[in-house]
Amino acid sequence: MLYLLYNHAIAKKALWIQQDIQNRASQSMHNNGQLMDVTVTADGRDITLSGNVSSELALAEAENLARQIVGARLINNQLVVSDAPTATPSEAEANQIATTAEPEITAPKPSEILAKVEPMPQEFAPLNETELAQQEKQPLTETQIELTEAEITKQKLSQLDFSNITFEKNSTALTADAQSTLDQVVSALSENPTVNIHVNGHTDSSGNPELNLKLSKQRAQSVFDYLVNAGIDGIRIQANGFGDQFPIAPNDTKAGRIKNRRIEIKVKNGE
Repeated sequence: MLYLLYNHAIAKKALWIQQDIQNRASQSMHNNGQLMDVTVTADGRDITLSGNVSSELALAEAENLARQIVGARLINNQLVVSDAPTATPSEAEANQIATTAEPEITAPKPSEILAKVEPMPQEFAPLNETELAQQEKQPLTETQIELTEAEITKQKLSQLDFSNITFEKNSTALTADAQSTLDQVVSALSENPTVNIHVNGHTDSSGNPELNLKLSKQRAQSVFDYLVNAGIDGIRIQANGFGDQFPIAPNDTKAGRIKNRRIEIKVKNGE
């Protein structure tokens, strides 16, 4: 009987985790104006993205947001880029459409999505001191260990100044400061061998966008090569280049352009 009750509790908890992951991923998509039509389905800790997006950039952004959901494991990206051209109506046609079209169905607000999230079941409420003491005696599962290591690594990486990851002028060669920072990344990854990371390269908007995209990929690859040469298994690292597509500061000032020329390192499992 105890065994059956235990299995029932585990099954209910797994269902709640699945629903929680799906709702948080859906909210993340709806918070992004380009991803309102993305449908999120969770199967356990695996997330499937389906529907249409307007561009390859939006497709990549949707997958990136899904990978940042805490607790998510695998991302199955089935999104399709809609490339059909959209005709621009004349002013008279636009007025006619506005007066005859049916009321627009708006996407749910984030607060409405949150309202649908079921509260934490009572059986998963915080444990009292006696229950905590008993639980501490039980060994961690492989999944729990993996999540713990991911959080530890994420915390260590958040303490590093990635703005030090710079390159020689008009080059993909890492500076001495960059190598010093990456040595600390190597240390964090070596201590937590189940953790995988994204290495994302970005540029400012100066110059040719195609050349910027190529340069960002080459610089992300330089970081990848450095980490692998330092002993980190390449299968744990995904290198991406996004050019000037995701600025974090205005590109019309020198200080803003400096901030936009950057390397970001993010934990894949656990963020």
